[in-house]
Amino acid sequence: MNVEEMIAELKKWQPDERDKFLRKVQAMRAEQEFKRRETEYDLQEEQNRKLSRKPRNESDDYGIPDYTP
Repeated sequence: MNVEEMIAELKKWQPDERDKFLRKVQAMRAEQEFKRRETEYDLQEEQNRKLSRKPRNESDDYGIPDYTP
């Protein structure tokens, strides 16, 4: 079913059914966005944790010692 057919089908529905459906779709989109951001945040948090565990004076990928206090 393409978008035009879906819009035509929605127009046939009663306003309360259409509103209920659209609210459900909005809620699903909001939940997906929340999960995406949560995953993104978790990945960033994990990356930061790995970086913070690096022992002092350990050389980086280029063989240059890291002398950060």
